[in-house]
Amino acid sequence: MNTKVKLLAGSVIAAFLLIGCGGDDSLGVGGKSIDKKALKALNLKGAPNWVINAGQGDMSAIGDSEIVGGDLGFARNEALALARDELARQVSVKVEGVLINAKEKSKSDFGTASMQSATSQITKQSTSTILSGTKQTDTWITSDGTRIFVLAKLSPENKSKLEANIKQQINKNGLIPADIKKEALNNFSANFNAVEAR
Repeated sequence: MNTKVKLLAGSVIAAFLLIGCGGDDSLGVGGKSIDKKALKALNLKGAPNWVINAGQGDMSAIGDSEIVGGDLGFARNEALALARDELARQVSVKVEGVLINAKEKSKSDFGTASMQSATSQITKQSTSTILSGTKQTDTWITSDGTRIFVLAKLSPENKSKLEANIKQQINKNGLIPADIKKEALNNFSANFNAVEAR
């Protein structure tokens, strides 16, 4: 009987250790350094890693919205729209990075205003259909039920379609000089995937 009591006591202690240590792992490396009082003050206590770190890897984004009058559907749609806007911003940063890298390796003059205009055109024309079909992959609601967070990620299939659309738009764009266009298309995959859009 003494052995059973010791085994039970050991199991209870092990369970408490697992419960006590388990919560911090969900925050990820950056989240672990955030004071628990700060998370509580921001109503983010218990938030998953992707909320604290504003996404989950490349081509992912979060959106959040206030839940007003218990209308969860409206709040979810608003949060998803904000996540899609953030994905579009990330694409814009990547497109601009591709064009900057191509410009540095070419001899053509491509001014800042022209580059910004080309980036904006390419991003809008490339993302409109792809991002509207982006689905949320995770949801979290604050413990008091006042805010919803959604995670949206571009699927590998949609990322491939997006890259093909961007290449097509770079090729069609009349603002981009021919040598920059050629350089951008030749090294597109390496440059597009190398640019960190956070």
